[in-house]
Amino acid sequence: MSMMNDWSLMLLNHASPGDQSLQYIGLTPDPGIEHVPSCSDFFPYARLYDLNRQLCQGTWSITRGGIQLVHGSCNGTILPPDRQELIVHNSLFLGVWYMSSLVEFLGPFATTRNHSEWTSPYMATGLAAMLWSRITVLNSPISQDASFKAPKELARLTAEEAGLIYPVNDTAVYIRPTLRKSGLLYFVLAIQPLLIVGMLLLTASVFYSVPLDRGFGLISILSGIDRNSLDALAGAGLSGKLAKGVKLIMRPFQDDQKGAIEYLVAVPSPTAPPMKNERLNPETIYH
Repeated sequence: MSMMNDWSLMLLNHASPGDQSLQYIGLTPDPGIEHVPSCSDFFPYARLYDLNRQLCQGTWSITRGGIQLVHGSCNGTILPPDRQELIVHNSLFLGVWYMSSLVEFLGPFATTRNHSEWTSPYMATGLAAMLWSRITVLNSPISQDASFKAPKELARLTAEEAGLIYPVNDTAVYIRPTLRKSGLLYFVLAIQPLLIVGMLLLTASVFYSVPLDRGFGLISILSGIDRNSLDALAGAGLSGKLAKGVKLIMRPFQDDQKGAIEYLVAVPSPTAPPMKNERLNPETIYH
């Protein structure tokens, strides 16, 4: 199959039924659409892969974001001959069913990854996946047909006998993220209630004297504004924009049991002396 980049992928089509364990595949220069592929074209680039079934072990990480293979090993013992029947004696007829998938999976190894050491592992994985996909389609329990889809001696096998369904020795390991033990952590957790109480007391002591009530708003400011300080707002009557930033100063006045709040508009200046913050007397009624 041409990959339209001067390279093509070739897969030797085995006789079916027959031994499907030996698979020849290769990335060859593209001879053109009108050229009929031949063994002489395929021979210099052919790679032989001997596929067999054996027990493997794997470690998977399953999270909310997806499933990822963390570790895998297929160094176990090859399964007995009766478990290899699905590969060495089966009517698979691979044909061109998987060529498009193989091109997408192996195509980069002809161009951008042509010197990669992962070429052989990728090809072996692609061929094994192709073979097992075709086996599970043709020899599944609901589609066994001795006259067309499988030899008679294989069609008589159940899915368990053929090895399509097999027991798995799995172990689930649940990992829960926790805080690491630390003396500093215990100290922070111990003083947490004290910090909350301290913040509440500090908030009450700092903001208790601020003359804000539910009715506080623009009317409150305008009623107590110092008219002589309004020059700082000059030029903003229409646009609402000031040439310089200003700050609003609240200054309380009190006389016996009564008092008043005066508001001043001032332009911050680094040379101006700092103003003294005055506190409200809780026994005085301000207006």
